[in-house]
This record gives sequence, structure tokens and C-alpha cells, in this order.
Amino acid sequence: MTELVKTEHISIIYFYERRARRLLPVLLLVMLASMPFAWRYLLPDQLVGFSKSLAFSLVFASNFYWDLSLQEYGAQSALLKPFLHTWSLAVEEQYYIVFPLLLYGIYKWARKYLAGILLFIMMLSLLLAEWMTGEDASFSFYMMPTRVWELLAGSLLALAILNRESPVPESLWSRPQ
Repeated sequence: MTELVKTEHISIIYFYERRARRLLPVLLLVMLASMPFAWRYLLPDQLVGFSKSLAFSLVFASNFYWDLSLQEYGAQSALLKPFLHTWSLAVEEQYYIVFPLLLYGIYKWARKYLAGILLFIMMLSLLLAEWMTGEDASFSFYMMPTRVWELLAGSLLALAILNRESPVPESLWSRPQ
């Protein structure tokens, strides 16, 4: 958002490059460190599931894998699925594929309605999450459309901070004496 406001452009390639430099080294290290333990301790069918979860995690689509394999996040069986937590990373990365493009489009053609449009999309996502919880709890838990409201809340907060005309008074940050 800062780049867009200052330059009226977004370097999508630079944005994704920064994300990759931040996330991929740690993800790859965890994957490599997990492999010997999986090989040693998992049964053959569990090892197949582990391999699938690695592949889906690498392309930031593990939320699809876990939703389709009907894996319940809090289940006891989740203890043997070390990449179950990558569903949230997948949702975040899917958001960051869509959001910069959406942000740029809104900023270019409806700048004065940016916050309102993002708030509207956030509320739609929250309502979808609420409705889908009763219809398909797994989809509601793992998929980006029902989780985007959480990410948009952070984006709207960032926008509010960016648009703030005066800095927060020093007294709000310091302890009373």
C-alpha cells in the first residue's frame, strides 16, 4: 500500500520476490528436516500422505489438499501430519496473489472508495464464512474466500495507518510517570 500511494504503481515481481525470500528458505528447511523423521517413523500409507502434503505445500495449495482429504485440524491424527499447519500459509499466499491486483484496480479506478470496497469484501467474506460453517465446515476452515476477511481486516488497519494525517502522539506510546 505504501508503494502504491507513493508511486501510483505496484511492482508485483518485487512484491513476490520479497515474499519468496522471506518464506521459502524456512519452508524448505523444515521440509528437509522433516523428511528423515517421516521416513523413519511413518507407515507407508502415512508416508504417501506426507509426500502429498509436501508437494501441495511447495505450491502453496495445501489448504486444497487438507480440505479434499477431509483432515480435521484439531484431530489426534493431526499429530502425524507435520504440514497440516501450512494450510494457513497457502491461504495467505493465495490472498497475496489476488490482493495486489485487486488493490491496484480499485486504487486506479475507484480510489476514494478503496476502504469502503475493501470493507464490503471483508463483510461478504465474513458472512460467507459464517454460512459455510454450517454447510461445509472443512471448506469454511481451509479456504481463502472464507478467510479473506481476516486478512482484509489487517489490510484495512494498514490503510488506516497509512492514511493517518498526524502521527500518534508520543504520550500514547510512553508510560505515565
